[in-house]
Amino acid sequence: IMDIIIDFSDYRIDNNEIMIKELAIISLQSDTNGTFVDRHYVFKAPYSWEELPTEYQNKFLSRQKIYGIPWNLGYTKIDLLYSILNKFFPKARCIFVTNERAKQTLIEIVGNITIPIIPFNDNFGTLFKYRTSTGCIHHENRKKNNCAYDNVLAMREILFN
Repeated sequence: IMDIIIDFSDYRIDNNEIMIKELAIISLQSDTNGTFVDRHYVFKAPYSWEELPTEYQNKFLSRQKIYGIPWNLGYTKIDLLYSILNKFFPKARCIFVTNERAKQTLIEIVGNITIPIIPFNDNFGTLFKYRTSTGCIHHENRKKNNCAYDNVLAMREILFN
């Protein structure tokens, strides 16, 4: 049993369905085998850009300005999202996320779960601040973009100090 930290960049497609573009998961403790969780995923788009309705293209582009990951970039099929999350959730004692919005989005994705989901900014004296630059190669403008993996590392650092 371990505590995990999750961050992600999400967007919506038609029917207001949530998609995840980037997902980072790390653990605060090792599992029973002595292994720490340290994962970073960039998901493929569910279909071509041309198939995405214009309204959702515009919404994606506004999110892309923050995260900087283009629609066509991705390495992991989005269909694997649930199996990835279900691989780690049974081992989790609690899940830390950045804020209440991230908590509600995660619940919308996985449904109600019995594991406590703790919004970082609502429960700690030290306010987590998003980094607005990254060294991560998946982002187009590394001087301005926010990376989910950087965020989970920053939250872990705060929790350890």
